[in-house]
Amino acid sequence: MGATSDPDPVLEFGVEYAIRGLRPTDQAALAEFYGALSLESRRARFLASGVGVAEALVQRLCTPDHTHEEGFVAVSSDVDPRIVGHLCLADAGEGRLEVGVAVADALQFTPSAVSQQL
Repeated sequence: MGATSDPDPVLEFGVEYAIRGLRPTDQAALAEFYGALSLESRRARFLASGVGVAEALVQRLCTPDHTHEEGFVAVSSDVDPRIVGHLCLADAGEGRLEVGVAVADALQFTPSAVSQQL
């Protein structure tokens, strides 16, 4: 698994965004992204009913080792850039891959390409 360069932004349903590799500097933005998700969306992503995402988890998600773990985000390209999607890949051993995807509530259940591109 390796990081990729930043692609050109895509315009989809009024949201312009680019998908890029997760960076250690994304910790605050990723915490804000998960904090803004509905309880149902967080439950679907983490398979748990917690009310938030722990700082230690956000830190771990933002510092993948690029060998056994990788992370990507969809970042809006508007005046106030924000994360609108997150993809996490992790080696689960024995040739298996664990995949976690979350998309901003406002972009869920639409024909948005954010989740398809992540």
